[in-house]
Amino acid sequence: MKIKRKKFVFIVLILLLCLTGIAVIRIQCKSKYNSATKAMVYITNEEQGGNGSIYKIEDDGLVIVTTYHLLQDSETVMVYFQNQTIAEGMVIEVNEKHDVGFVSVDISQIDRETLKQIDTVRYDERVYEQLAAGDSMEYRYLEWNGGHVSATSQKGSIGHMNWYIEAFDDYFIYNYCDVTPGMSGCAAVSEDGTYLGMMVGGVANESGALSAQVIEKIYADIQ
Repeated sequence: MKIKRKKFVFIVLILLLCLTGIAVIRIQCKSKYNSATKAMVYITNEEQGGNGSIYKIEDDGLVIVTTYHLLQDSETVMVYFQNQTIAEGMVIEVNEKHDVGFVSVDISQIDRETLKQIDTVRYDERVYEQLAAGDSMEYRYLEWNGGHVSATSQKGSIGHMNWYIEAFDDYFIYNYCDVTPGMSGCAAVSEDGTYLGMMVGGVANESGALSAQVIEKIYADIQ
């Protein structure tokens, strides 16, 4: 009887550990999924607008990643958050070759309530490396409507995780996903919300996203 009881207790413990593990995974997935949405911003200069994502939150400000073609010839831009808060951002670095740039927003411009509502994108190298052609993905972005922004998304699938583009001399994530003007700079994410990279351009239902790995490499070079 004692042996059976020990075996039963052992089985129960294993089941509890498994269930706990599943719960942790679900919490992590939900956290990543929500962070991609909370990281979205809309950026405008005097001539055009497009999307961006909060890449880092530092003690003195936010670092936002977006496209070079939106930032070119600009020293400052206006950054719109989902709750309609507006702040001025300073262009701190651009990389024309990869069509990527970074904007800094002084944290003193952002009220406490807005700071509670925002987040940074979450990148998970393990998830990134397991993805392949045919897997689900989506673009998270903000739509501009007469000075107001609203969050939305466009679902699609991955065509190729490492598509070499000669003009950029680097690898992009090739996607099958409907794109429209104004989506440039938005976040490409996996099904669980893991940040894959930034959409830099496309036509109809084909597009390319600069990978999170390349973005991180470029950002590290400016530190």
